[in-house]
Amino acid sequence: NALDSAPEEYRGWEWRHFAAQFDHSRFTVPDRAHHFGVSPDGRRVAVSALDCSTELRELPGGRVVARSSPRATFTVYFEFSPDGATLAEGGDDGTVRLLDAATLETRVAFRAYDRAVQHLEFDPRGERLLSLDYAGERLDLWDARTGRGLGGCVVPGRLNGRFGPDGAVAVGADDRVLTWNGTDAPRLLFDTPGGGNVSLAFSADGRFLAASTRHPDNRVRVWDRRERRVAWTLSGHRNTVDQVVFSPDGGRIAS
Repeated sequence: NALDSAPEEYRGWEWRHFAAQFDHSRFTVPDRAHHFGVSPDGRRVAVSALDCSTELRELPGGRVVARSSPRATFTVYFEFSPDGATLAEGGDDGTVRLLDAATLETRVAFRAYDRAVQHLEFDPRGERLLSLDYAGERLDLWDARTGRGLGGCVVPGRLNGRFGPDGAVAVGADDRVLTWNGTDAPRLLFDTPGGGNVSLAFSADGRFLAASTRHPDNRVRVWDRRERRVAWTLSGHRNTVDQVVFSPDGGRIAS
């Protein structure tokens, strides 16, 4: 199969060897870090502490440069805008906050869901924010400056969503991948029979969309958006494919 044909040096990774390559002295917050998000330039990390506050720390070193007041509940998701100026927080109570990423002052706060926010993502221009509720049943778009709702969709099956480089939204649901323009009903792109979708990834140029699936399918399908067809189906995993990502040049896929 396709994965078996991969060069030997790209296979057989074991996490214990991979983890040993990290410099653990750079940044440690023992028994405090709950969730975190890294800025686009890699110089700052937002950390949700156990007292429900948010800390902004410098990298490397971990010096605290800003701290918010404690929230009513844990922050369970962080996402920086592409320019690094805004930090989006998703709360365990369904609240979304848009913060000044330098001071952690709240610019906008709104209640998106009755349950926890599972996912947040800015579009490539930083103008829209995509959110997903904890149950994985609903996707919504918001104005990333004002918090105004721009549209939402409910699709049967556990969902995940991803912005493409051109601002298109891909939606993964049970046994299928769809595209959504933010207003109309999502439209089918391709089926993934035998396993619900776990992870979605666009190539840097936006031409290809990769989708990984759960057990028992255990595959990665790559959709060619130009030719509107599944270009490759990659098999070889023995269980759920938790994550898929393209290399920066779009020439390789890690899964």
